[in-house]
Amino acid sequence: MPEGAVLNNYQEYTVQDLIIKRKVTCFRVARYKLPDGSYKTAPLPQEVNGHFGNGVKQYILHQYHACHVTQQKIHKTLIDIGIQISEGQINNILLEETLPFEQEYDKTLEAGIAVAKDTSLEGDDSGHRHKGKNATVFVIRNKFFTYFKSTNSKSRVSLLKILRGKNADYAINEVALAYFDSYNPARDLFNKIEQHKGRVFANDAEWNAFLEELNINAVTVGKNSRKVLLEAVLLGSAVEHGLDPHTRFLSDGASTYDILVHALCWIHAERAIKKIVAKNDAEALEIDRLLDEIWDYYRELKQYQESPTEQAKKYLDKQFDVIFGQIIEGEQLAIVLRGFREKKIALLQVLNHPQVPLHNNGSERDIRPRVTQRKISGGTRSDEGCRARDIGGSLVSTCRKNGISSWDFFGDRLRKSTQIPYLPDLIFQKASLEPPWPSLSS
Repeated sequence: MPEGAVLNNYQEYTVQDLIIKRKVTCFRVARYKLPDGSYKTAPLPQEVNGHFGNGVKQYILHQYHACHVTQQKIHKTLIDIGIQISEGQINNILLEETLPFEQEYDKTLEAGIAVAKDTSLEGDDSGHRHKGKNATVFVIRNKFFTYFKSTNSKSRVSLLKILRGKNADYAINEVALAYFDSYNPARDLFNKIEQHKGRVFANDAEWNAFLEELNINAVTVGKNSRKVLLEAVLLGSAVEHGLDPHTRFLSDGASTYDILVHALCWIHAERAIKKIVAKNDAEALEIDRLLDEIWDYYRELKQYQESPTEQAKKYLDKQFDVIFGQIIEGEQLAIVLRGFREKKIALLQVLNHPQVPLHNNGSERDIRPRVTQRKISGGTRSDEGCRARDIGGSLVSTCRKNGISSWDFFGDRLRKSTQIPYLPDLIFQKASLEPPWPSLSS
């Protein structure tokens, strides 16, 4: 079809050529013989690094990280084009050209956490295979950034280590003490820790020495108290390094994410009702009626986000009690409603903070490509490969959220042209341009 032709009698389009060709460059450089008999060879151009140019490297990075094409298929495509390259060299390029982005990747998390105090953080996780063993990949995100991190376990300790970033310290501060106290530890144990308020332990060795000094171990205080204490000082460290303790953290309800100010996803909460198997027609009608009431209420919450008022806030707060406080005949349904009442504060974070999402669909959308990549390419076999997959996926998703082509991003960074802004700076800039959420007014 010629350029500018009309498609289906109404849609115009322009044909653009997609040219893929092999280009071999032979560099001839000067070589001088010095008086002492040694030789001096002029350097190659700065952009030349190895046998393959930036165009091939850009293609490999984009196909793997953005399109989730396996290394084997990338290899077959390049061979078909006429580029003689091995699968091992493709793997080397993925590692050598992705790992240098690690600083930008780490700073992206710092920037995302910094701007989250005015919005929220969202978290989710999925299974991961590393070195032939089951592992976990976490996603920390909001509308401005995405950060993937693979860990050995799906635990709150792992999550808190992610939130403290590249830091390795432990801190006993007000936030840590409040967290520890919320689990009702033995008072003598709490008093021991409270006496050291303000202390920061630089690394694992210092922290373990402190525990040994106070005779705090699994035998003397119990495994659970020791674990909660570890979580507390990790949270203290994260706060010391920029995490606002009032940040709302939205999740699907997994206890792993019950830190800071926990917000819950309504869609996941509602699933507990859908899972109930009705014993009779009357109970089935009761379930259907309640689901209709919940979704009507959900739509009212969405309208409230757009124009919050004190009057609407008070109404929605009371309406929650009406819906979930009613007397129910079905035993299972009554148990589920009691669970809603117990989680009222987390489910209604939106009333005080309209910017908090009502669901965690964003987290599930962000982590889905990692699940797809795992199914297509399998697990990772080295720590470097695991880190490269986390870095590449994080930067690709963050680029897309900020209106940047991941193809252009990889090309810009490989050529060091700096035409595309540093992603952490872009996150701050975009967050600063966000219009303020409507303030509550009567």
